[in-house]
Amino acid sequence: MDLIKRLFPLAILLAVWQLLSHLKLLNSLLLPSPLDVLAALGELFRSGGLWRHTFDSVRRVTLGFAAAGTGGVLLGLGAGYFPKVSDVLTPLFEFIRPIPPIAWIPLAILWFGLDDASACFIVFLGAFPPVFINSFWGVRATRSDRLNVARNFGASSSLILSDVILPGSLPQILHGLRIGLGLAWTAVIAAELVGVQSGLG
Repeated sequence: MDLIKRLFPLAILLAVWQLLSHLKLLNSLLLPSPLDVLAALGELFRSGGLWRHTFDSVRRVTLGFAAAGTGGVLLGLGAGYFPKVSDVLTPLFEFIRPIPPIAWIPLAILWFGLDDASACFIVFLGAFPPVFINSFWGVRATRSDRLNVARNFGASSSLILSDVILPGSLPQILHGLRIGLGLAWTAVIAAELVGVQSGLG
């Protein structure tokens, strides 16, 4: 019953959309009817094009997100733990962060051409900020008493980072990765609309 309640507004929307298309109140070139969209989707399934485009998008998201996840976690941990690294990275990050990933598309095409590299670059820019921020604040939120105990027992900086800070900040790191993955898919769709010749975008 709960599922029916959730799907009911969508069903109403599709019915109104189909009715307006049937009455020629919508331009079919700009907004095809739901039945036309369904027919086109079926044709993509039969031709195999949908699987090829899906594979291309998944590949770009995987490459861009892997780079953003790796770089974001490592740089976030480093900036959170080492003040000198933070002094260098934080101003640069705060300067670039407000720029939307889609604003980089013209430069990505200029630098990388109409190729996978430009789309992967946009995915990287979309996914990197939440991973970096959550990793950074995950380190900063580590309880000081645990750090003091480790230092009192003579633990080195690398041991503190691997055995105290990383486990303590892992929940926030995973949260950042989850948000970054969602933004990666948003970014790849936008990038594929302009920057490449295949993909779901």
